[in-house]
Amino acid sequence: MKKTILALLCILILSTLVSNAQKLSKEQAKSDLKFCYETLKNNHPSVNRYTKENEFENIYKFLDARIVDSISVSDFTEIASVLAATTRCVHTNITTGYKRNTTSLFNLNFIVHQNKLYARGFANSSDTVLYRIISINKVPSIEIVDRMLMTRSGDGYGQNFTEAYLSRNFNTFYNVFYNAPETVVFTIVDGKNEKEINVERTKKVTVKYKMYDWEGATVLDTMSAVKLYKIKNIPDTRVLRITAFKKKNTAFYKKIVSEMQRDSVKQLVIDLRNNPGGNIYHAFHLLNNIIDKDLYMYAERRKSKVFPYLSTKGKAQYILGLFLYDVLPNGQRWNDDNGKKYYRNTYKTLNVSKFKPQVVVITDGISVSASSLVASYLKYYYNAQVIGSESGGTYTGNNGRTYPEVVLPNSKIKLRLPLQYISYFPGVPDEGRGVKVDQYMSPLLDKKSQELFIQSILLKNID
Repeated sequence: MKKTILALLCILILSTLVSNAQKLSKEQAKSDLKFCYETLKNNHPSVNRYTKENEFENIYKFLDARIVDSISVSDFTEIASVLAATTRCVHTNITTGYKRNTTSLFNLNFIVHQNKLYARGFANSSDTVLYRIISINKVPSIEIVDRMLMTRSGDGYGQNFTEAYLSRNFNTFYNVFYNAPETVVFTIVDGKNEKEINVERTKKVTVKYKMYDWEGATVLDTMSAVKLYKIKNIPDTRVLRITAFKKKNTAFYKKIVSEMQRDSVKQLVIDLRNNPGGNIYHAFHLLNNIIDKDLYMYAERRKSKVFPYLSTKGKAQYILGLFLYDVLPNGQRWNDDNGKKYYRNTYKTLNVSKFKPQVVVITDGISVSASSLVASYLKYYYNAQVIGSESGGTYTGNNGRTYPEVVLPNSKIKLRLPLQYISYFPGVPDEGRGVKVDQYMSPLLDKKSQELFIQSILLKNID
């Protein structure tokens, strides 16, 4: 009996400690928010590239005013995420701190598009039927979407990344922000009428469509995160699907380029949909096998003072970044009088065979970082045709190379902070937009219709 009572007391004490640990006092929360603001202001490589200094300060003051009492770590994380998203940088975000209210899921295919919410997969409807959602449990969908959009940002002024990212992760964000029951009421538009549907939540989402399963497509070669397809009804075309750039695949490109030249391939499609980036050297290795001229990349960083506040992992990344970019003789490096360091890297062409197929690049909102870099260089240097939707990464550059995590002192949540800005084409005006498309494909199309749309364009190109 005594052991049981002792065990219960221990559980009670632990639960109290955990509960207290999940709460921040007003002073602690305000201190962490100021720390986050100062860290971004003084260390981010392009904090005022798309957000003016006074605008950034006013947003910080507005968020600070929202903290009027003690606050949970999860609620504070939402406030800090809004501040991080103000930089309009896809690589800047809060990586920890959110607490989900439940693990239950909607077994639906959600699409966020132009601030509206849609879904496929409701009971008694086919996967091609798309419904506009008006509200979920009486909460207007526009309110739900706006709340989510404020916590993540792509590069620059576009929101293609944010909408695509939230479409893929709607369940996760909904479970963080809303305490919904197991049966939820959706109000949807059916034709011209609104109607309510009861949706039972589940523990698992059913995948109804394989993203890269083209009809009549044969896989010719594959490695980690890359596949080369031959399309039955377009024999002179190859489709190279890349879902992430990995260094281990550098030898793959030389091999397939040689094979495509041997087979007299006229059209190469590089599919970068759902590709959030990866190893930048791997990306340039792909480009050097296609573009028959040397390529240059320019980078800059501010003198940073964040090292004492980095996580253990963050310190390792910071030191590795200094070693790779400041110690190894990889390109030119110089300083200015304002504490900035600049880099110029050269990537020598590998395309000695003069293999010059027509190149088509497919992008979407998830095409950011090294992925948008590839699309940018191919459009700028190769005049590649771009189809799909505007990339989430900007056309002229992005932040990257090294991403140490800063730990906020009181909440202990982590801020992912890039330390370098990469410029692709110095002198080209930065409009703060992604890689523009020549043929637009709406994200509202079902997956099968998207593949048919792409194939119709490829057929016209060959004709």
